[in-house]
Amino acid sequence: MKNSFPLFFLLFASYIFGQQTFLIKDKASDQALEQVKIYNQNRELLSISNEDGVFMLNDKQELIYVEHPGFPSQSFQLPVEQNIIYLDSDLVNLRDIQVVANDDKSLKLIKKVIENQKRNNPKSLENFKYKSYTKLWADGQGDSIAYIPNPKTSQDSAQNQAKKLLENSMLFLSERAISHYYDKKMGSKNKVEAARISGLNTPLYELIALQPISTEFNEDEFNFFFRKFTNPLSLAGLKAYNYIITDSIQQEGRNLVEVSFNTKKKEKKSLQGYALIDLESFALSKFYAENKTKAGSYTYIEMIYEPYKNVWIPSRQVFKIDADNLSYYVKKDSINEKGEKVEYNLNKTARSWLNSHTTFSDFEAPVELDSKVFKGYESEVNKKAFTEFNEKIDSFRESTLNERELNTYVKIDSIGKAQNVDRNIQLLRVITQQAWLNFGNFDVYLLDLLQFNDYEDYRIGLNLRTSHKFSQKFGLNARTFYGTTDKVVKYGLGAWLKVNPNNDAEVYVDYSDDIASAARFSHPNLNLLNTLNERTEKSSDYLFIDKINAQVGYRQDFFRNLKLDLSLNMAKERSLFEYSYKDNSEDKTYKSNTLRAAFRFAPREESIQTPMGKFTIKGGLPTYYLKVEKGLNLLDGETDFTRLEFSTNQKLDIFKTSTLVNLRMGKVFGEVPIWHYFGGLGRGRDKEQFWQRARMGGSQIFETMAQGEFISDQYVFGSIKQRVLNLKLVKDKNIPIHMLYKAGYGSLDKKENHTGLIYNEMDQVYQEVGLEINNLVMKVFGLGLYYRLGAYNTGEFKNDFSVKAVFNFGI
Repeated sequence: MKNSFPLFFLLFASYIFGQQTFLIKDKASDQALEQVKIYNQNRELLSISNEDGVFMLNDKQELIYVEHPGFPSQSFQLPVEQNIIYLDSDLVNLRDIQVVANDDKSLKLIKKVIENQKRNNPKSLENFKYKSYTKLWADGQGDSIAYIPNPKTSQDSAQNQAKKLLENSMLFLSERAISHYYDKKMGSKNKVEAARISGLNTPLYELIALQPISTEFNEDEFNFFFRKFTNPLSLAGLKAYNYIITDSIQQEGRNLVEVSFNTKKKEKKSLQGYALIDLESFALSKFYAENKTKAGSYTYIEMIYEPYKNVWIPSRQVFKIDADNLSYYVKKDSINEKGEKVEYNLNKTARSWLNSHTTFSDFEAPVELDSKVFKGYESEVNKKAFTEFNEKIDSFRESTLNERELNTYVKIDSIGKAQNVDRNIQLLRVITQQAWLNFGNFDVYLLDLLQFNDYEDYRIGLNLRTSHKFSQKFGLNARTFYGTTDKVVKYGLGAWLKVNPNNDAEVYVDYSDDIASAARFSHPNLNLLNTLNERTEKSSDYLFIDKINAQVGYRQDFFRNLKLDLSLNMAKERSLFEYSYKDNSEDKTYKSNTLRAAFRFAPREESIQTPMGKFTIKGGLPTYYLKVEKGLNLLDGETDFTRLEFSTNQKLDIFKTSTLVNLRMGKVFGEVPIWHYFGGLGRGRDKEQFWQRARMGGSQIFETMAQGEFISDQYVFGSIKQRVLNLKLVKDKNIPIHMLYKAGYGSLDKKENHTGLIYNEMDQVYQEVGLEINNLVMKVFGLGLYYRLGAYNTGEFKNDFSVKAVFNFGI
């Protein structure tokens, strides 16, 4: 009864002052909606519904526009039956218009919008700042789920619990507040000031950094939750969409034209919708689009812009996407053949969906911005964004959370704690943390736990480092390994000091007494995918050296996408295979002092600075690797040489599916022991029996060439991988089939300096073709078939053919 007096007061006031009282509800749940905004045709705010869903209007209003997070904008002609308005979250917010051809006026208008995009973009200003607040939530149709009296099974109880949960809470809720800065000279900066995710105590920076869709609408494509759509307001869109003018309206004294569009070809990524265009500036005022699949999946996007000092700034962004259905069952009775009454379960589903609502506020231009604001990466998470969430979020929220939203944090947090979701997040984070798994103050490198090569056989190891929880200013590393065949313990120790966290700058030292693979490509800044490829390549190695190395170095990110690693190395190296350099004894140890500079450039990667360090939130090709080593005669150094090696991975859209291209090349200047040359282009095994040559495949080098079969002081290698077929043998089971072609060429001068090791010179083009059938087992493992052809084909099928298991690392 606590709400009876306010409701009575509103009804009485409406009678006295000649106003009408309305009730607004969610059509799906029949629940009253709070904080619904009601506008007139000129977009003047008329009223906001209270906690009972009640609002008042004067008798003169005939047409109203209603907006609420999670619902498309809707209009209503007054009066309505019983003064109750129902908002439909599944409403298709388009007129029944068949846009089958373009008209000249609409095309000219769209072209004008494209021509004026730069002028209308806020980035045409010298600088600016603003704030954004995003609420992301998942919800379901709890009222559709049947309640089971007297539950008998755990499934019955779980279904009742799900229904009870959805009556008082949502499935998921997250909030994020960001301060945005822009300067023409210094670039952009987005700083997450406050964030919270229901069910988690562990900060999930990968989700917090996620931007479902950009506010800038000036590219040929836009990404919407990992799906790409052709932008209707782009030159590419002119070829992909039909347009027609469907309405003209006045809003806040501005003349707007509505242009409806849909895709010319109906496909999974088809869009239909409309754009409201301001006739004075030819700017986008509102964009609305829907995507419906044959399976019934539904998505909509809505973006609102408003004028500000001759540019148009984002005001609101809403999207909704169908999620997986919630399964439940109802009990039914039936009569069997004997005339007996039997009970059975009828499986049914209730819909669920993912919603996001972003509001933009406090836009200011011009402003005075300190250059320190722009240091480091474009995106950054405030160290206290999670711990001081409650103190910071209110200044960003458009309105306070309602009771159901507040309950979501309470309910889902308790479920997350009971199911130990934070620990599961730590396991999933292994990928973004490059295979490091956190255990409190320490991280364990999973790839070093167990390895295999043809020298040690099984290599058992433990590689530990201190985590950000131990210290965010410095770190320690210790590692040890043991080979089951050579029965020798190897070890390494390291330390690093953060000198500038804004660009991941560190000074480091390292000491190791270990073995090293001879003549292989290596780089200190490989990402996880390339590290896995490198480990796959090394699994067939048998040419190793014993190496004691002391190292001091400095590493830092430049320009946010360029990584530099500069180091001075002092090593003692000895061959572990039959080999003599310049007629010296085979067990001679060489002192090798080198200066090394390693560069990695990934122009499409995006990173975010967090209290845990740098996180790569968006990958993508191309990537470029360059390593330069210079041998020094200083401090008794015995090697005077220069070694250059370059590698790049490219993803080209030549055909309908992407083509993956890898290119490697290298050259050594000067005289040096053979393990500084290039002999690691092969990962086959020089074994007599066919089954003995079997290994893990899928690498970026030759599968039919053995390691050390060819040695070069200069080489070039290239590979092309193309998906040619996508088999679908059973439902939801795709089997991609890729074809590969690889070729390489190299040469070697002064062969007389290197004796004892049997090798060849690759002075003709080595060629290999392959076929990889992926996703055969667990959507990870597949089968690779490879064949050597051309100048080095032996004529014996068993020697030129290779079958290997493959990981699905490719495209």
